Amino acid sequence: MSHPIFEYNMIAMYGNEGKKWFESLPSIIESLSNKHHWTDLTPFDNLTYNYVAHGALGNTNIVLKISLDTIALKRQKRVLEAFQNHLSIKLLYSEPGLLLMERALPGFSLKTTFPEQDNFAITQCCKCIESLQKCFSTPDSLPGIPFLKDWLSKLDLRDENRVLIGMPLDDKASIDYSNQHRALANKAFVLSRRLLAQDRPIKLLHGDLHHDNIVLHGSEWIAIDPQGVWGPMEYEVAAFLMNPIPEMMRITTAEEMKTLIATRIATFANNLHLSVDLITQYAFVKSVLCATWSVEDKSDPSEFLTLATIFESLIVNTS
Repeated sequence: MSHPIFEYNMIAMYGNEGKKWFESLPSIIESLSNKHHWTDLTPFDNLTYNYVAHGALGNTNIVLKISLDTIALKRQKRVLEAFQNHLSIKLLYSEPGLLLMERALPGFSLKTTFPEQDNFAITQCCKCIESLQKCFSTPDSLPGIPFLKDWLSKLDLRDENRVLIGMPLDDKASIDYSNQHRALANKAFVLSRRLLAQDRPIKLLHGDLHHDNIVLHGSEWIAIDPQGVWGPMEYEVAAFLMNPIPEMMRITTAEEMKTLIATRIATFANNLHLSVDLITQYAFVKSVLCATWSVEDKSDPSEFLTLATIFESLIVNTS
């Protein structure tokens, strides 16, 4: 099995356990296929943190997701069940460490619309958000889903000595990015406390609703691969604003990117009747959080740090 990024991530995150699990995947998949009568399983090209493959179960097109992170998959199962009958992919079957879902076809993601049809992509993302918000789950009815405050606690680096290990950064770049990350994390942590103290409605959010996680299924664009988090609506927009990475970085200058992001924020705020200020602030916090997650995963946070500085420059009011 040749998926070097996936293999690297498994070893970086889980050590020897991850290495053994990665090496045993072919036999695991063969055993599961024989047990459940899955056929023609073919892994997707861009594997990162989970094994994800498409195939068939009789006449049904399927997607199989296997992960060492059984807690995350259990959470995703609950979110998929809550989002059923909305613009979300259908869950067919699950067991510990495994999800089986319907495959979206033709399956093109909104990334294929960038940059020529950015307004179209925003419209489809808004439709997904509005549909998913018709889910009437509550924290009491859907246990095990984290609150945004739990995620944002990662931004508190005051008593931490986290060493930023970039990939593929040299030592000087790692030190520079580490200093930048710590400074931005301090600002984001203070801002996040202020945001979380506001009396805002808490919703079940997808949590990672970017271009690659909105795909064409028949004639509708639907959400896939939810993380699941309880938080305010403004946070749901943040992942889209930062993507698609790295394509957005390649084809736009910093000033063009700032203009693009500002236009996106205004459009989302208008379409979803949200606050421009709050969307911008949550996007800044989200970008720094993503950089922090990258540090923990031993990957390069530089793109997220670049985005964080842009979002910070767009913040007008934090009161």
